[in-house]
Amino acid sequence: MQTQSIRLDEHPQILDLYKALEQNGLHKQKEEVQSLVRYIQNAEQQLSAVAEELAGVRRELHFLHNGTVRAKCTQLALKTAKQLQQIRASAAKTKRRPLAGAADAQTGFRETGKSAPVHTLGALNIPLLLDGLKKA
Repeated sequence: MQTQSIRLDEHPQILDLYKALEQNGLHKQKEEVQSLVRYIQNAEQQLSAVAEELAGVRRELHFLHNGTVRAKCTQLALKTAKQLQQIRASAAKTKRRPLAGAADAQTGFRETGKSAPVHTLGALNIPLLLDGLKKA
């Protein structure tokens, strides 16, 4: 999964999209894409921090002497890890959305000029998407 290893703001599709938007005077759309990219990167950083913290908690559970408490805490940590995994999968899906939009917009720029990418980015509805992500 190449999209998982490359930071979104350094991804070639996103960089090409920024350049194309700038060249075509679509400054508002560029700012919207940049806002979405920053939000997704921040969410990825927070998820990584939570995963590290959870790993630390799981390591510390081995030092609990009370078996009942240790078992309950281990169960809760496993449940939390499962939920974190689901959130990460959702975040990965969210990350793929602007990449797909960037690819579609780039194709539109090459094939039809400025109007198709504006429509493609409009279909992404980035401000609404950001609002939904922030409320989730």
